[in-house]
Formats: sequence, C-alpha cells, structure tokens
Amino acid sequence: LLKERADWIKKAAGPKAQGRLAETLAALTGRRYCLLTASGRSAIRAGLAALGTGRGSMVGMTDVTHPSALDETRAAGAKPEFLDIDPTNLNMSAKALKAGAGRLDALIFTPMFSTSAPVKTVRAIADANGFPVLEDASQVMGISCGGRHYGSFGDISVFSLYSYKPVSFPRAKAGALLCDDPALFRKAVKAAAAAGGP
Repeated sequence: LLKERADWIKKAAGPKAQGRLAETLAALTGRRYCLLTASGRSAIRAGLAALGTGRGSMVGMTDVTHPSALDETRAAGAKPEFLDIDPTNLNMSAKALKAGAGRLDALIFTPMFSTSAPVKTVRAIADANGFPVLEDASQVMGISCGGRHYGSFGDISVFSLYSYKPVSFPRAKAGALLCDDPALFRKAVKAAAAAGGP
C-alpha cells in the first residue's frame, strides 16, 4: 500500500502536473512566469537573490510574519528592518513603512491572516523610494484586492504550498515564485538552481 501511494504521488507530481500547476498559479495571479520550488523558503531565497538583496542590504518586514522571511533575509547576509503592524488589520502599518522607507533596499510584504493589507500604499511608497517588493502571498492565496489577486503586486511574489497553507497537498512541501520581468525570472531560476534545484 505504501509503495502504491508513493508511486501515485510521484506520478501526480510529475513534470506534466507541475507544468499545469505553474500555469494555473500564473493565470490565477495574472503573472507571466511561475517557478515551482522545493518550499516557500526556497522561493523567498531565490526571490531575494534575484532582486539583488545580499550582504549589507536592509530588508523591511513586519514584526508579525512567518519566520522564513527573517531566516532567508539573514541567510542572504542582509539585515532585517522590523516594521510595526496596524493593529486594526494586523498587517503592515503604512505609517511605519513611510518612516522606515529611506533605510530600505528591499521589502518583504506579507499580507497575513487573510485580512486586507494596504497594497496600493505599500507599492506607492516602494516605487517612490526605489526599492523592490517581494510579496509573500502564502496566507492570502485566491483572495483579491481592488480587482487583482494577491500574488500580483510584488516585483516578485511567492507562495508556500505547505500542508497548512490554503493550497497544499498532504505531507508535501513546495513553493512557487512568480513575476512578470523575464530578466528577474532568469535570475530567480539561476538562484534556485545554485541553491540545489527548484
């Protein structure tokens, strides 16, 4: 029975199924490219590398987020800049982001708890200050804001497909990285391969 289940999982996760999943995630978010990765952490790692975040970079993130954002920022040699949350929605405080924007080289924007997040404000502040946004939309997959799905707002967006996320497979660990820029996508693919494959 265990062998049959293992064979079924292997077949279900084969190249064709992976291709369909990547196409589906890209279509859902309206993105041009989707790279499936070994985990959400792998997607964040490849995304930070593609955005040029490295030693000495300052990466903003909320102080209420998944540990993988902090872990991968530190693994890249970058420094985390913790930004306060808005207690009304437990997501990034626009006021805190404005105050810290001048110190940031990149931002990991993580809408949490399936609640509304200040996407337009975050994007406007990032654009005005010239730093890229890595959107971790793992907690809000399938939810839209202003007519667009989360996962479409960052320069690079990532999903974790781990067992406790909205879209997952029991006991499976996977992730996805999405973007529209072909140069960024090539850098992400290269970074994922350098880290030991997608």
